[in-house]
Amino acid sequence: MSVWSYDRVFTRDFKDFDLPGFSAPNPAKIEVAIKQLEPLREGDRTLKRVKGWVRLVIWDNLVTDCRTPHVNVDSDLIPLLKANVQGFGSGPHPDYSAYVVDYDTELVKFRKGSEPWLGPINVPTELLSLYQQRETTIRQRFRRLFER
Repeated sequence: MSVWSYDRVFTRDFKDFDLPGFSAPNPAKIEVAIKQLEPLREGDRTLKRVKGWVRLVIWDNLVTDCRTPHVNVDSDLIPLLKANVQGFGSGPHPDYSAYVVDYDTELVKFRKGSEPWLGPINVPTELLSLYQQRETTIRQRFRRLFER
């Protein structure tokens, strides 16, 4: 069993790439894995109080055999899901980026720049119960703060 609550590997050829003014990226094998942030050591009490999400992306270019891994961390799952999975172009700021816009069907779309995806993105089925449980806990904590 994976230590990641969501872990998918899929291949795309990007033949349906439709971003005007840019060339389609090479075919790629993409791994996206997401889990809740957790301490490495049992005795790390400070980190136990931190709540967050971690997303690992490994983008394997199937033409050049170039592997590009990166990790994103966020205290909120939705912004994490909206972050790009791979940027393209030279320099520190990508010309365009790839986004997983449907994690259940592994749908990848592209847009200019590297800002978070603007449209809605649903929480993947594998993470839905964890996400709802966490959101309920947060709401309960806020309620207790304001009841004082």
